[in-house]
Amino acid sequence: MHRRYEHINIPTEVIRTLVVISETGSFTKAGEKLGLTQSAISAQVKRLQVLSGSALFEKIGGGHQLTARGKIILGHARKLLEANDQILAISGGAHDSQVIRLGISPLFIDEFLSLWKPDPNGPHVSIQCDMPSDLAKTLLDGYLDVALLFNPPSEVGDLLGAWQEEFVWVRSPEFVLSPGLPLPVISWPGTQTDTPFINALEHAGIGYSVVFSSSDLHARLTAAAHGLGLMALPQRKIDGRLVVATEYYLPRIKPMQVGIAIRRGLEHKVVESIAAKLRMLAPTQPLKLTTQRGHRSSRDIKRK
Repeated sequence: MHRRYEHINIPTEVIRTLVVISETGSFTKAGEKLGLTQSAISAQVKRLQVLSGSALFEKIGGGHQLTARGKIILGHARKLLEANDQILAISGGAHDSQVIRLGISPLFIDEFLSLWKPDPNGPHVSIQCDMPSDLAKTLLDGYLDVALLFNPPSEVGDLLGAWQEEFVWVRSPEFVLSPGLPLPVISWPGTQTDTPFINALEHAGIGYSVVFSSSDLHARLTAAAHGLGLMALPQRKIDGRLVVATEYYLPRIKPMQVGIAIRRGLEHKVVESIAAKLRMLAPTQPLKLTTQRGHRSSRDIKRK
């Protein structure tokens, strides 16, 4: 049977906002409890009113009171929220603990975990390690509280820190390109971190071929270490298996901005402890590179 609303979902955070307003008695107190600004609380209430098609509150004196329809919706909201919390409790979620949802790229997860340790007396941190573009979308959809993003889109909330990340070409020390062939590259096409070096090749008119593709960063690094081709990395992420490819024909890769973005409407203090650790990932001084010269001449380059 066709259901009219089967493709419409009400976000859990909007439901929780309604319940907390009813418990605290005001938008301001609800914002304090949820770590949101009053404007964010108001925006969520408006969003729920649009989805439900009716007013939820009416102004009474200096405060707000649920309408008759709002009280009915509140009853359903409590049931939805209870089901949500029960599902989380199955996997060990605690009803009363604050959870900070962090998104971070595989490029930085190792460094971050070496700097950050769980605080038993602090908020619980749930970490999502994913492609930067996916993290940006998840943050915009309200399912992350703070994320380390490449070229953060203007739609995200405030940035609690930002820096320029330099990318360089890397390869195995034994890598040799066969004359007359396109440049073999290792990539996950379409991603934020790989698009700049692909654009650089196309702008320079250098023919290339993607010889290995994977969404798994470790797999791509392994392929490069075994000499399958070249890839691009932040210059400080080069391990002992790879060297910087300084061949003259390789075009410069445009630096990318890295930003610590927070969910729109979220108060900075809620995620400041995490943001402080993320800011420590910024390079503080020029890095000394391990380089090895290449094995090609200008006639070996196949151009488009």
